[in-house]
Amino acid sequence: MLHLAYVSLGDHRGHRRLWLEGRKLEDAGFRPAMRYDADIDATRGIVRLIQREDGGRMVAQRQREGQGPRPIIDLANAVLDRALGHFKRARVAYRPGEIEIAIHPFDRFGQTREAKLAEVRREGHVRTGGVCVGAGILDQAIHAGLEEAGLHPHSAFAVEIDERYQDLMLERNGALSGTCSVLGSLDEIEPSTLPPIDVLIAGLPCTAASLSGRAKKGAGVPERDEDVGHLIVPFLGLIRHAAPVAVVLENVLPYRHTASYEMAKTTLRRFGYRLHEAELSGPAFGAMERRDRLCLLAVDPSLPVDLLEGLIDTAGGAGDGRTMADILNTVEEDDPRWRDVSYLARKEERDLAGGRNFRRQLVDGADRSIGVIGRGYWKWRSTEPMVPHPSKPTHARLLSPAEHARCKGIDEGLVEGAVPTTAHEVLGQAVIPAAFRAVGAALGRALRRVCDTPKPHTADLPLFASRPVSAAA
Repeated sequence: MLHLAYVSLGDHRGHRRLWLEGRKLEDAGFRPAMRYDADIDATRGIVRLIQREDGGRMVAQRQREGQGPRPIIDLANAVLDRALGHFKRARVAYRPGEIEIAIHPFDRFGQTREAKLAEVRREGHVRTGGVCVGAGILDQAIHAGLEEAGLHPHSAFAVEIDERYQDLMLERNGALSGTCSVLGSLDEIEPSTLPPIDVLIAGLPCTAASLSGRAKKGAGVPERDEDVGHLIVPFLGLIRHAAPVAVVLENVLPYRHTASYEMAKTTLRRFGYRLHEAELSGPAFGAMERRDRLCLLAVDPSLPVDLLEGLIDTAGGAGDGRTMADILNTVEEDDPRWRDVSYLARKEERDLAGGRNFRRQLVDGADRSIGVIGRGYWKWRSTEPMVPHPSKPTHARLLSPAEHARCKGIDEGLVEGAVPTTAHEVLGQAVIPAAFRAVGAALGRALRRVCDTPKPHTADLPLFASRPVSAAA
């Protein structure tokens, strides 16, 4: 290999046009008046210009003042049309005696997506891959939505760094049974070892993006977090390798203002995806917990442009009359789960006196919603929900893992019998399943609506279509 170039194709009288000139031609041996032929492999999308003494084409030249003749090859006819079709970019590889013109890698990427879409339409099966899956609650919700739309999802692989979470997934999460489990960090995995997928599902760690995480780690810029701040890079590398039809990415709302999120959107657009955003709130989807999540859905541009429009309007909301009394278990007054938390009451007083609005959150049975329950809930943090003792004002208890799951609308069987620390960590990092089931259903309906007509090239389409959906809508 002498040279590689990634170039844009022009148009000339209804044909694709490629203009090659100068040093790279000379290095490959294509000099003025030299003859060559153009061999076309339309199936693979390749044109080869091969030097031959009796070739049917000749290298042209251009003379500039003070310089010698420069070789020129101007292809502006059906040769490129037959091999490159409607594409507007190409990869040009210069070798001794040969120049290979092929479809640009981003357009190859689009071709792979198109082939996968055709298979989904034909078979109705959708292969998913999950990264940073925890116990697979997000993946399970997307699967439920795809099934609701009449498709048949199957988990091809699931990547998780914490073996405790992975064991829960493998033992309890039926949606991910039979998956190829991968234990390791996202930056350790080798994309070439993973099975092919149609949809990639990701809940990238939010510890560096959430406001509490930034304050605790003092990271300032989320990408400085040495544990997870860099994971957007291998995530995008996996997308480039896997070429999924759709990508579902969820995170906390502050993630929207990170460099990682901007990098993700820009790169996905360059890969040819159309992007859709939504802010999804727990109560809008019937959950007790006021947990808001950002959802970015990247899809092949052949799918409808209004993919997530009206998602919350059709969710049904929280108007079912439930209160925390429907969530809470009965716990005897002498149960050891009650603790003296008077120290938290004193901390609250100090915080308020110091101008810090860190208030305790004592749950009443009449409450119709509660605040966010985080990953470290088991640490008895003062601002997270606690149930006050019925007769001892100084005592309270944490929600049990089962109660925690009910607040989010998660099947409590997923954490039944699990170590409480692990259970709360898994649940505290989880999404509201009903919200992402709705995302999966919207994606599934869109996949089913796609017809078999030829699709225009991605560069001809707007790449950021949906308006963000407000959680307060």
